[in-house]
Amino acid sequence: MRALIIDDEPPVITVVRLLVDWDKYGITEVFSAASAEEGLSVIGQMHPEIILSDINLPDMNGLDLIEKLQDGNPQAQIIIISAFDKFSYAQRAVELGCVEYLLKPLKRERINNAVEKAVRKYREAHEVQSDSQMTRIQSLLSLYLGAEHLPELYQEMSRIAPWIGGWKRIVGGVIPMGYLPHDAPSLLTIQEAAYRFAAEERLGAAAVWGNSSDIVLFLNGDAVGLEGRCTRFLEQIRDNLGLKLYMGLSEPMQMPDQLDSAYRMAQEAAVSANLLKDGCVIRSSAIPATRAVSFSWAEEILFVDFPREEPEKIRANVRNFCLRFLEPGYISLRQIENLRTFYNNTRNRRIQNLLAEHHITVFSPLPAVESLCLADGSVKKEALEEMLITDMLTQRAYCLEQIAPSSISEVIEQVQTYLWKHHQETISMEDIARKFGVSFSHLSRTFKKEVGVGMNEYLTHIRIEKAAALLREGGRPSDVSLEAGFLDPKYFSRVFRKEMDMTPSEYRKVYFHGDGIS
Repeated sequence: MRALIIDDEPPVITVVRLLVDWDKYGITEVFSAASAEEGLSVIGQMHPEIILSDINLPDMNGLDLIEKLQDGNPQAQIIIISAFDKFSYAQRAVELGCVEYLLKPLKRERINNAVEKAVRKYREAHEVQSDSQMTRIQSLLSLYLGAEHLPELYQEMSRIAPWIGGWKRIVGGVIPMGYLPHDAPSLLTIQEAAYRFAAEERLGAAAVWGNSSDIVLFLNGDAVGLEGRCTRFLEQIRDNLGLKLYMGLSEPMQMPDQLDSAYRMAQEAAVSANLLKDGCVIRSSAIPATRAVSFSWAEEILFVDFPREEPEKIRANVRNFCLRFLEPGYISLRQIENLRTFYNNTRNRRIQNLLAEHHITVFSPLPAVESLCLADGSVKKEALEEMLITDMLTQRAYCLEQIAPSSISEVIEQVQTYLWKHHQETISMEDIARKFGVSFSHLSRTFKKEVGVGMNEYLTHIRIEKAAALLREGGRPSDVSLEAGFLDPKYFSRVFRKEMDMTPSEYRKVYFHGDGIS
């Protein structure tokens, strides 16, 4: 802040300079003037926030000077210094909005209290005006972005913030926010900080854009040290909130015709940020080549037999996946969001398929994974492993609970149905036990007790029945063997003869022609 002392007596100026603790109130520059005319000139050039003026000046009455001061610098706070203890003077000074009316000789405590009060009033008034102006600018920017760039909105924005209307070039900035977890520091706090950063330094304007909560900034393309100032802003967020953010910056573009292009270029730079490194500013001209990621391999690693897989197998699959995914050392924001979408979609599809096998079509799936980042915005191998393992095990437990029968008898019925439906496939009885969530030994004993034969024997019986039906329809034994689930035709012939007292060819010859046997 700056202060100006106006008095035609040099000793008074010296006393004021010595009595006031300027540093305490954040006043870094103190100017002086010996007349009203000189004071007005200093005000026009330096725009001091605090003015201390004698009321009796040789070229102008102090009260008239106050009115001119307010016209030239309406936000300045004025303290009157006078040798006249006149109520009418003091009353008029109050009416004109002066902070204090001090009498000579000046006292240290009184003049310091007056300066402290003036600084406080200025800051309060300036903050209210800045907040109002900042809120209006960001509202207009949001409307302008979403309303096909109506000229009147841009004109109004330029009226409220005249410095914007004078720009020749603009730089777009985008701070992505949608990838952060809900337990990250308040998004409103960060948005407010971005608004202030852009407006208070007169660098530009900021607004929240779209449903993603991304912060869009439009900055002066000719501002000195713009990239460094943006970097310091992100460092302040990191130091104050413990959050690593990334800002994409476009190249300078023509104002205002290329606002859209500046936004798109900045967004592309932002989603190319490497989440494995510290928060930083990414210029569009320095975007690294994004590694193409196809997740076909990921499904084979992560979802081998999910959600039927055993917990230890799930853990091993996740660790294997994370090792491969993070190995290159470059994971962009776009890639981590693509992974999250792929994971949620594949996970839900696998769950839906399993439940459909058990004729469950109405269910309430658990919430999707909202973020694969930590609360500080970073990605770490151990944390990513833990997120995926926890979610997959939770989903597995949910599925098994949905399909779990109420008794072992229901399990037996479901196993029988499954064997009839899948008799053509290569079936492991251990896999069936795991599928239905019971131990193999318990299922084997109970199945034989309730059905009268073991599961393998029951499966063979199903296959023989299917083969007999196909032979009666005229199927050739070699084809029937495969269709019934027997991979080895010789083994099929041997088993069939044991069960039916004739070979498959003999059975076909008898029944396909309609001739019965006794």
